[in-house]
Parts: sequence; structure tokens; C-alpha cells
Amino acid sequence: MTSTNPRTAVLSGGDNTDILDMPTWLFQYSPRSAKDLQNGWEAGAELDYPALDRHADEIKMDDFVLFWVSGPAKEAGIIGWGLASGHLEERDHAKNYHDPDGPRSLRASLEVNLCSVFDRPIITREELKQHPVFEDFDLFAMPNRSNAFTVTAEQWAVIFARIDQKLAA
Repeated sequence: MTSTNPRTAVLSGGDNTDILDMPTWLFQYSPRSAKDLQNGWEAGAELDYPALDRHADEIKMDDFVLFWVSGPAKEAGIIGWGLASGHLEERDHAKNYHDPDGPRSLRASLEVNLCSVFDRPIITREELKQHPVFEDFDLFAMPNRSNAFTVTAEQWAVIFARIDQKLAA
């Protein structure tokens, strides 16, 4: 794991206490947008801040942000994480993420300091759906809903444990 922020050290064996208390949000990306995120990470390019249509007034500096790629059960999942690192600003985004080269519009966007990005999901939807705390997970109930998705403390604890387990392997 490569990290750009000291707080991410807790994801590779450090003290888990404060990170589990952090409010956590999930941003869903289309496979193409996720690939752009992954390629940008590998090239050291600046992140194209994710568009935000819900919970804008709730997300605060240093909240934990998970990045999710959509797709079939074994291909969808968490591909990275970071920390909310700035205020909301209007940025240019595709109106429809299935047509990234199509019409554009200004949308509220959240600045995120990326900490880690993976080539494929570190945790898949299939894995998470096996756990009862995800029974009513907003993303699974309404996957076409706009970003951001709330991650409860119980869900975050399960996700964190799975990430920690996989990184230790």
C-alpha cells in the first residue's frame, strides 16, 4: 500500500481507534471513471474531485472517503480511500457518467486527498453483502442514487476490518 497521508498508516497495522470514529462516506464511480482514477493515481496526477449531489452539508474536513467502482457483484467494490481535504466547489463534470465525453455541467465537488487506490476492488460487493450490517446499505438498495452514500459506524467497522485483514495478508 502506498499512502500520501500519515493517518492511513492505521490501515496497515497501527492504532485503529481514531479512524473507526471518523465519519465515513462512499463515492461510487463508473468503471471508466474508476479506471481514470486508478491511472491518475499511478501517474501521480491530480484527482478530478468527485461530484457530490447529496450530504454536501454533512461532509467535513478529514472525514474518511471510500471510492467504489460499480459493476457485477465480483467486480464492484472498494478501490481506494482518502480524506476530505477541502471545501466544496463547483467543477466541470459529465452530466452522465455513462457518457463522459458528452455534455458537461458544473456540479458541487469535494476535494479529497487520496491515500490509496488499487487496480481492482480490495473488497467486493459480493463480500460485503454477506454481512448483515449491509442489509439496508443505501448503495445496495439504490445503486443509481447520486453521491455520496452514508457509511454507518457499524458498516465502517466491517469494511475497515476487511481492509486491514487483506492488507495484512
